[in-house]
Amino acid sequence: MTNIRFLVVEKSFIIRQGIKTILHDLSNAELIEAADYSSSLENIIEQIRPSVIIFNHKLLKQQPDIYQILKAAKENVKLVLIKGPNKKLDNEKFFDLCIDIDSAKSQIIKELNDLIEELKSNQIEETSDLSDREIDVLKLVAKGKSNKEMADMLFISTHTVISHRKNIIRKLNIKSVAGLTVYAILNRLISEDELNNIS
Repeated sequence: MTNIRFLVVEKSFIIRQGIKTILHDLSNAELIEAADYSSSLENIIEQIRPSVIIFNHKLLKQQPDIYQILKAAKENVKLVLIKGPNKKLDNEKFFDLCIDIDSAKSQIIKELNDLIEELKSNQIEETSDLSDREIDVLKLVAKGKSNKEMADMLFISTHTVISHRKNIIRKLNIKSVAGLTVYAILNRLISEDELNNIS
């Protein structure tokens, strides 16, 4: 099972380091970024495609446009909000998990591990939605093969290849070849070594 990718959006160095320490103790967790990306958060999300975004509730007040960015990303990303002690927020239900900053480390780890288990289940369901032939096509897309090359290698028509590609895009909601390649790597359908060995 692939690691769950975490993006941490936080201005405070101390809080970032605390989150990094906790993520280090989680199983199947991979920290991909830990910094203040408020000015280009939309681009960062698109480029690195995190599974989870962790951020401080103060950012919503300091930069209201971030809420719209997170709202747009919510369909494909779990949102974890860090809030002040015993602080009740009006829009808490919008977030997948709210963590009290004063919670014990063991409690935070338990809550994040529960979220990871949910995401792992979703990954299995998403991958199983693809047929065996669609997975074959996805692997070849990741290797940069053209529709004609895929048709020849799989002994099917180019029209059938195109149909499979449309189904893959619809099921995974990923339109770019780069995005499909990342998906194939993260779900261990193809290894980075295989890509590196392509001439």
